This record gives sequence, structure tokens and C-alpha cells, in this order.
Amino acid sequence: SKNPPNWFDGLSESTNEKFLRLIDLALNDGNPTSDASSSQTDISLRQSAVAFLYNVSHHLSHREGSKAPQAEENEELSEAVMAILIGCLENLMEEKDVVSLTRRYMCLGQLLKAKR
Repeated sequence: SKNPPNWFDGLSESTNEKFLRLIDLALNDGNPTSDASSSQTDISLRQSAVAFLYNVSHHLSHREGSKAPQAEENEELSEAVMAILIGCLENLMEEKDVVSLTRRYMCLGQLLKAKR
């Protein structure tokens, strides 16, 4: 069986760019202000996109939490973490679907919990 791409190790710039592009696509798909955002198909797409973002947040928070304590003090948030934080906060008040809204809050909580 073929292993999934190793996006999280930052081994190459192009791999990291692909990963950031996936996050950006998920944020766009999860945007509640897009045209026809109230159709059932679009609601399902938003729920799936935000579920993907939560899974990425979960992975990133565990990776960030496993670093040495002295390294955490001066470390900046990664570009992926910042993209998810800002993307989940953006248009938060316009989200009408309870499942998508809950998942956005879960993404935020997962990332913020990792930085305390």
C-alpha cells in the first residue's frame, strides 16, 4: 500500500506549499458567505472542509506540543496554524450551520490549547 504524502515534516518548500494550498482550499470551501451557501450540498461541503481543518489542527497541535519547552518560548506560530486560526475566525458570525460552527470552534480550541 502507498503511504500518504508527508506534508507535515516540512522537508521541501514545494511540499509545504502544497499543504498550505490544501488548507486554503478547505478554508474557501468552508466559507459560509459564498453564493448558494444554504443549499444542502454546500452545507455538506462546508462541514467536510471544516472537519478536515479540525483534523489538521489536531495534528499540528500535537506536533507543536511535542517540542522542547525552551523552544516554545520564542517560537512563532507556523504559517499553517495562522492560516487556520484566521480562517476559522473569519466569517464566524455568518455561519448558520451548527455542525460547521461547532467544528470551527473546535479547530480554534485545539490550536489555542496547544499554545498554553
